[in-house]
Amino acid sequence: MAMRSHACNVTLVSQHSHAPCIAGKGYGCVDATNVWVRNCRGFFQCDGGKLPSLIFACGFPPGKPTYRCRCDGRQEEAGELLSA
Repeated sequence: MAMRSHACNVTLVSQHSHAPCIAGKGYGCVDATNVWVRNCRGFFQCDGGKLPSLIFACGFPPGKPTYRCRCDGRQEEAGELLSA
């Protein structure tokens, strides 16, 4: 079952981590085209904006506490993004 984040337009399509992926705590939107995950791994879909509705992986490979992914499927390290 897909879970929708009400804070932004990202949907968790399928979870692949042992830790729960909770909207706003385990994942959310940085902005209209970027998603962050914290101790969460899975497949997501961005629903808003002008981008195609692509399903993409975020939080892979396992081992890092935070990830930043683009709605077009590109993944970047979160760095200072989630340190606050």
